[in-house]
Amino acid sequence: MKKIMTVFGVILIVFAVVLYSLAPDKNFLALEDVRSMLEENYGTVTMREAEKSILRGERYVLSFSHVLDVSQETMVTVYVYDSAQAAESDAATITPDGFGVERAGQFGRAESMQISWVDAPHFFLYENVIVQYIGMDFDLLQCLYQLCGAQIAGQPFIESPLID
Repeated sequence: MKKIMTVFGVILIVFAVVLYSLAPDKNFLALEDVRSMLEENYGTVTMREAEKSILRGERYVLSFSHVLDVSQETMVTVYVYDSAQAAESDAATITPDGFGVERAGQFGRAESMQISWVDAPHFFLYENVIVQYIGMDFDLLQCLYQLCGAQIAGQPFIESPLID
């Protein structure tokens, strides 16, 4: 009887380890939400891991073809953190206009970095990720707003007037 209980216990442990290894990493669920939203609205999305940049999170670049001009590639960058608190902490370092990062550096000295973007910067905080989009595509900004809520830094965006 003792031998059967030991074997049963080992089987349960192995089963639990297998289930745990198959479960999606909770840190990447918000990244998958962003990717899914983009795929629903824009079709195929290519995702690649990128080197760290201005923020401290693990950086992923999501790219897709623009709906109106398939030759134009649009990119959204997502920074993934271990927790929502870590994402919030890093988000607080982004200047309100989105053109810089300011944080405490070594020995308590302030470090700041100014950035020249090719277009208007927009940053959103969603769960444990910071979403960055550089551009003025109103439809894309609306999609990001609907998923993430109001932007946390960057340039204001308004709907462009319709051209007849």
